[in-house]
Amino acid sequence: AEVEYAVSVAKGTQKLDLRKRGLSALPDSAEGLGAELLSAEVGDNELERLPEWIGAWEGIQKLDLGGNRLGSSVEHLSERIGALGSLTDVSLRRNMLTSVPVSLGGLRNLSSLDLSQNRITILHPTLFSSPRLHTLLLCNNKISLLPDHVCHLASLTYLDVSNNSLSELPSTILLLGSLQTLAMSNNSLITIDPRIGTLPLRSLFLDGNPLKLIRRAVIEAGTDRILAFLRDKIPP
Repeated sequence: AEVEYAVSVAKGTQKLDLRKRGLSALPDSAEGLGAELLSAEVGDNELERLPEWIGAWEGIQKLDLGGNRLGSSVEHLSERIGALGSLTDVSLRRNMLTSVPVSLGGLRNLSSLDLSQNRITILHPTLFSSPRLHTLLLCNNKISLLPDHVCHLASLTYLDVSNNSLSELPSTILLLGSLQTLAMSNNSLITIDPRIGTLPLRSLFLDGNPLKLIRRAVIEAGTDRILAFLRDKIPP
């Protein structure tokens, strides 16, 4: 009854809230919310799959699927999410993903994507083709390589790849001219390109890496000190 009440409320508010309901599937009645639905928060449930009818939510902009059990079939998930072309904000944090749904890169309006706290090891290049993406959260996964294609995210301002297994960064990261926050704590970085000091960063997090170039005292002194130190290391 509570679930059906939440669906009926959403018909008026255009926002569906089904968080923490112990759901193993979305209620079929929610299909009727159709293209008018703008937001669905269905996090912290037991969802393993998304229904075929989810394409009926063609106008949805915000979709929070965090804290579920999605990931057994990334192809299935990709197909379902790929049908929602109006999405601007997607959260798949704390699921069971081992790879990224390919269709995410085809969401042309996507501005914020949270893939943190999964089991992702490989990042498909198509992920880096969303022209409006400004926030990308990839922390707490098992990623060992950040593809060169990251440079295609021209609008990116916030990138969090902390708590992964990165041993190096692609030089193309220097092309992210809008980047303001770069979080890389707790990886396996031994070296870092000093030219990162030329990026317009307001926050740079490097702690928890076996860096040889930068002393811990510099890292602990904060972003401005780190950036100045890096700029000093750029060869003439």
